This record gives sequence, C-alpha cells and structure tokens, in this order.
Amino acid sequence: MMNKVQEIFALTGTSIDLPQIVVVGGQSSGKSSVLENLVGKDFLPRGNEIVTRRPLILQLHRLSKGEQEYGEFAHQPAKKFYNFLDIRKEIQEETDRVAGSNKGISNKAIVLKVYSPHVLNLTLVDTPGIARVPIGDQPKNIETQIRGLVTDLISKNNAIILAVQAANQDLATSDALSMAKSVDSDGSRTIGVLTKLDLMDKGTNALDILYGRQFPLRRGWTAVVNRSQADIESDKSIEKAQEAERRFFSGHPVYGLIEDRCGTAVLANKCNKILTEHIRKSIPYLKKQIDTLIKQRQLELESFGEATEFEEQNANWLLLQYLQKFSAEYKNTIEHGNMVDLRAETKLQLSGSATIRYILHDVFTKKLNEVKPTQGLSTKDILATMENAAGAKPSLFVPDAAFEILAQRQIKWLREPSLQAAEMVFNELSKLVMELDSKELMRFSSLKYKVAGETTKLLRKMLKETKKNIDLYIDIETAYINKAHPNFNLPQLLASNTVKESPKKYHIEEPPKKSTGNFFTNFFWGPAKEEEPKVDEYEKSLDNINEREKAQLQLMHELLDSYFTIVKKNVQDRVTKIIMHFLVLNSVSAINSVLHRKVYVPTIGKTTSTSEILELLREAEDIAVKRNICKNDLQALLEAKKVLSEVNEI
Repeated sequence: MMNKVQEIFALTGTSIDLPQIVVVGGQSSGKSSVLENLVGKDFLPRGNEIVTRRPLILQLHRLSKGEQEYGEFAHQPAKKFYNFLDIRKEIQEETDRVAGSNKGISNKAIVLKVYSPHVLNLTLVDTPGIARVPIGDQPKNIETQIRGLVTDLISKNNAIILAVQAANQDLATSDALSMAKSVDSDGSRTIGVLTKLDLMDKGTNALDILYGRQFPLRRGWTAVVNRSQADIESDKSIEKAQEAERRFFSGHPVYGLIEDRCGTAVLANKCNKILTEHIRKSIPYLKKQIDTLIKQRQLELESFGEATEFEEQNANWLLLQYLQKFSAEYKNTIEHGNMVDLRAETKLQLSGSATIRYILHDVFTKKLNEVKPTQGLSTKDILATMENAAGAKPSLFVPDAAFEILAQRQIKWLREPSLQAAEMVFNELSKLVMELDSKELMRFSSLKYKVAGETTKLLRKMLKETKKNIDLYIDIETAYINKAHPNFNLPQLLASNTVKESPKKYHIEEPPKKSTGNFFTNFFWGPAKEEEPKVDEYEKSLDNINEREKAQLQLMHELLDSYFTIVKKNVQDRVTKIIMHFLVLNSVSAINSVLHRKVYVPTIGKTTSTSEILELLREAEDIAVKRNICKNDLQALLEAKKVLSEVNEI
C-alpha cells in the first residue's frame, strides 16, 4: 500500500512526508551488502568511488512461493527486468542521466520495485555514502552536498533511520550514528545495524553495543554478517553468504545465545514490523497532508482554466466577459483592497489601495511638512519686500502688501510635492494593473498586454487631468490670501509683538560681506576703494536694524508661519481629494467602458474580427504545460487518497 503511494509521489515530484526506512552509512560500513542481503540478489552498483549518487527507493513485494522474481523501475513501468545484473546496469545509466557521469549527486530518487518470494513487504531508501575527499571531477564540497541530501531525508518525522555501522570501527566517529543523532536525539526513530562482526579482533565481541550499553537506541541493534570483498570478487552467491551468516551466529559462543538480535532475517522482520506499525500510525496525518495538497492543486488548476477551442459564435461573448471580469477585479481591489494571507511566511508588503492610502496620508503629508514657511527667503528678501511695500512712509506694523507678496511666493513651494503625490499614485495604479490576479489575463498574454496598455493610457490621461486641477488649486490658493480666515488670528499675533524688545526666536541672517579687492591688487596698488552705494541696489546692513524693524521682521515670520500652516492643511486635504476623484475613482468608473470601446469594439464588424479575437484569446505557451502537470499531480493525489482510504477497510 505505502509502496504505491510512494511511487506516485516519486513520479510526480510532489513532496510529502511518507513513512519509509532510510539507510545511512559510511562508504566502508557495508551498507550496500545489507541491502543486497535483504533482497537476496546482487543488484547494486559497486566500486571504490561513490556509486550511490541518487536516493534509491527500494520497494520489496513478496510473491507466492515458486513465482519468478523480477524488478521494475518507475521510469520504465512497462519493462520487467528478470536479470538483476541488468537492474544494476540500469541504475548506473539512470544515475548518469540525471546526476551526470562526473560523480556528482542528485536528490531526485530512482524508484525500483523488486518482486520476489524471498523478501518481506518493505520499503527502503538507499542514500549515498559519506565521502570526505573529492574524487575526479567531484566538487570540493561533495561531503557537504551528501550530508545535506541525507539530512533532508532523515530529518522528516516519518522516516525510520537504518544506521549501518561496522563493528570493527570506533562508534564515536561513526558518520551514520552522528547524522542520526543530529535529527533523532533520543534514538526513537533509529535502528542500529552492526556489520563486520566476523572481522573484529580475536577475543572481543559487540555485546555492549547490541545490548545498548555503549550507544543506546530505542529501536535497538541488530547484528549481520555480509560477504567479504574476497567473497564478492569470487562471485559467492547471496544464498551461500546467508547460509554462512546463519552458521556464524549459531556456532558462535557469544552471539549464539542472542540469536534474536542477529542475522539478516531478523533484521528484515524487525524492519517490516516497525515500518508497518509506523505506517498505521501515520495514516491520519498523511490523509490530512494529501487533502491539503488536493485543495492546492484544484485551486491552481482552476486558475489555469479549461483548455478551450474558441469558435466564432462564442469568441465575442467570451472576450466581453473577460474584459468585464478584469474591470470588476480592478474596482474591487481599489475599493476593498487586496486579501493578504497573514499565515504566509513571506515579508508582508502594502499593495493596491493600501499603498495609495499610505502615499496620500503618510508620504504626501510628510513631504508637505518638510516645506518650511520661510523656505528660500533670506532676511534681506523680507526686509526689502517690507520696505518696498511701505514706500516713503514707515509702517507701524508690517505692510499688508508685503505679507501677501511673501505668502504667495511661499505657497508655490507646495506645488511640486502635490504633483509628485499624483505621480506616485499613478505609478501604483499602473503596477496594480500588471499584478491583478486575473485568471484570464494569466492565460492569454496577448489579451493581458492589450488590456494593460489601454488601461495605462487611460490612467495617463487621467493623470494629466489630475495635475491640471492640482495646478489650478495651487493657483487659487496663491491668488487670494485670506487674512480673514477663522484660524488666522491676526489681532492676537499683533498683540503679542511689541517694538520694545526683539525676541531671539527667529534667526537674523547676516548678509555676505563684499570683497574690497584681492591679494595682488592690494599688494601692488593698495586696498581697493569702497564702491559708492547705488540707489537701485537696496541692501540694508543688519548692524543698522533698529528695534522697530527687528520686531517687524519677527512679526512677519510669525504671520507667514501661521498662514502657511493653514494653507498646508488645505493643500493636504484638497490635493488628496483631487487625486482620489480625478485619478483613482474616475479610473474605476471609466475602465469598463474604455476597455469595451478600445479592445472589444474594434474587433467586431470587420472581416478580420474573428482572427483578431482568436489572437487575443490565444493561450500562452507555458499555460498548457502547467495545466497538464497540475492535472497529473491532482490525479496522482486522488489515487493516493484512494489507496490510503482502502487501509481503513482492511
């Protein structure tokens, strides 16, 4: 049952945490011999270098006594291999096909099913042995790559780890045990396999290991004896090797007393029992995982739509429907915002209407506040404006005309940030058009670019109208300075200023001193004469400002500050409304009619109308491929669900 589910997911590439036994071990641990003993056949590639370079999912199926044994590969489902040497050759060739012939590795598994009367129903995953030194063209980080591949397999909670360790090597330096412990610290998922007991020093034994006193594992240890290198080179059969193993353990003075922990047959029964128990416990979790994947694939398949051969009579109608759907999605996104999955493990970002709101209420307001009431004004400018407005008669306070001239000049500084805000909203709307999750536009790239192009033209036209109205509003604010504004408390400002004392709240700018000549003219001809003051070049020396003028200067600062604060609030409110009305909301109102007029109408009433529509509704090349992959994955998931459901009936 689980073999069938595993094969389904291996073929589709779908990732799911299936119960399986993963075999790990160093290159000299005897890992391959353990697997061949469990199968009872020579079938794995051998060599001094790395030979297992892709995970091998080995599915063992027990046949009735007398039936012929054979193997099948998932990548060649129609072919049966009766010669196990051919299976070895196919593993090598399939490994080279995906991982290359330069001893590189790949995490794409090979699925091999072995049918035999001499095996128990079991699923094992063989992994590459840990290689510490690169060989040939192998990358320098080959050890890191292999450890990463093996760790990915054994770190899953449903993986039972079969850690193969040679008895004549130090357990403290065991690759298999160290990797198993890194993902299974309490040893609850690890089965220890001790090999090469026949090669231990004379007078020593592995009882401390097998009883868990040296390296305790909750799943325990099992001892096996494999063929030696000399046995392999002399073509000693697996059957004879298994008989020799039985004689070794039964005749041994120590191991003969614990035969329930020794031998390949004991290991096979133990793995079968543990895996079967693990599978039954995992079924509810697996069903939940598969149901989640089915829902995901169904939604994905729905987004691709059905492959449709459009006919003349329904092409017009379909095009109109798609345009209306896009318009509705645009309107919905502007009015209600984008739905964001808060559970997604991605950095959340503002989008759509949320970004527009942020631009208008945060970015735009900040830019306005950065404009200061006297920005670009020097003390000389203010004094000169007041003197010119007063004429020949000195004024008691500050001349109205001077205040109006300076206020009008300063209000113009608010024009640029207002226009920039409109540009930013336009850019966000243009981005929104390209990112709208419209199923139809995903499928039909020609229609997508046509719709995006016409919508962008519409937005650009509305941006021009928006900027025109912003300019008009700034001109209106500039044209008339409303000194009677309820928030502009002129009497209070006047009362708070006297000519008796000049507070130091505002900085008085010192004018630059004029040069009286350079070094050379001074050295040879003496200091240059001071220029005679010209009537048409007013320049007031700050040293000569009297208390009345200083008070007037301070008062002008306060008047400009107070009035500018009022205008900034007005601009922030009115410009926001202008952008929302002329750009955002008008685009929502107009988009459907514009797309109908610019995209749909030109394709009807012509002799070439049908071909134009069919071109717009021509599916993107990659969509058909993605749809087929999604359909196959969905079918496999439904089949896996059916297989798991049958378990409850057994």
